[in-house]
Amino acid sequence: MLALNVPDQYTKCHVLIVRGIDSKYAQRRQVPTTKRDQRGPMRPPAPQALASRTSEVTYPGDTKHIHAVRADLRPLLADCPMADEVILCASELSANAALHSKSRLPGGTFTVRVAISPCDHVRIEVEDNGGPWTSASGDAERHHGLDIIRMLATDWGINGDQASRTAWARFDWPARP
Repeated sequence: MLALNVPDQYTKCHVLIVRGIDSKYAQRRQVPTTKRDQRGPMRPPAPQALASRTSEVTYPGDTKHIHAVRADLRPLLADCPMADEVILCASELSANAALHSKSRLPGGTFTVRVAISPCDHVRIEVEDNGGPWTSASGDAERHHGLDIIRMLATDWGINGDQASRTAWARFDWPARP
């Protein structure tokens, strides 16, 4: 289990999912062997045996907490080949929540969730307190953070309404050469 040293103002929940076959605490099952299967049950290759990880942290709805989002994600993504891209996009989605939603109002919050399936994909979500949605104008002078998400993520989207909105992005693990 990952323990982070973060101020008490954040609410966090980390879950480590371990398959029974990989856990030393799992009940061992005797598998009858046949002449074909003299070595016992086949174990999955090491990368497939890695545990999935999820994290959920709620932050105060202010842009000064975006650095905490990046700091919390860095150790979770330590073995991820696209950690920098995931952290950049999570930071951008968090900044959008803190700047453009009702999360920016006094007492507002936003929640960052990450689900890591090693050797498969990483999914990030940022849930804010909703509010009116206005599409970005074609103003070339302004920075459009969703363009960054569009370029780096395998897939992305925004779900929700005035009460609550979740922006998410999925990053597929690069194929092995």
